Amino acid sequence: MENFPSNITLDVEIIMTGQSFKDLERQGWRERAHLYMNLTGPGTTQGMPALLDSVWTHAGIRLLDVCCGPGYGAGAAAALGADATGVDFAPEMVEVARQAYPNATFTLGDAEALEEEDASYDAVICPFGVFHLADPEAALAEAYRVLKPGGRYGFTTWYGPDKSPLFNIMLHAISEHGIMDVGLPPSPPPFRFAASEACYQALQSVGFVGNSSMRSLSSFVSPQEPSWLSCAVSGCVSLRFLT
Repeated sequence: MENFPSNITLDVEIIMTGQSFKDLERQGWRERAHLYMNLTGPGTTQGMPALLDSVWTHAGIRLLDVCCGPGYGAGAAAALGADATGVDFAPEMVEVARQAYPNATFTLGDAEALEEEDASYDAVICPFGVFHLADPEAALAEAYRVLKPGGRYGFTTWYGPDKSPLFNIMLHAISEHGIMDVGLPPSPPPFRFAASEACYQALQSVGFVGNSSMRSLSSFVSPQEPSWLSCAVSGCVSLRFLT
């Protein structure tokens, strides 16, 4: 198996002594902030136009980008004239976003306990972030809370290995050659929201109505170094310990 870039390391012993899934994710994204856009970003950004269209992004609206990472969602919304704010729980991600997209606002915050006021946004997005959360329903409820009446919410997620060739190859390789018993903390199913029905049920449970979904294809063309597996690992904190 290819190794992840050597300048990105995590302490497995911390996990073994009781680190939570949420703490693991936060630490992992703090360490990946300066790598994400060069590795996984070229794939995840391909879904952004459709995501912004789904929440009717246009000039003048207030849009909140939750789990904003390096900020490309809020940055793209701001380029369309929206008053865009991004929030992420990794300080390093927030700093990367601020440097990359000065036309948007970026703050440190928790998707499961937003500091924003009730009914303060026209649109909320969460690009490839819901499946990284310890309590996705709490984050959905928070998005619902901060939306104005009639506001729109959209998020993107990956298909599982049954439909995604990338994840099929990657998870098969890990199961064959990786280390599966490294003591990772309990976490929600990573592909829970790959099924539309699961999305609809979760959204309806917190109050959303009129839910719909669409399929968007992303193509990954990785350079020789780092490998495609390193690119994938940069976008999934837990995989670092299995490869």
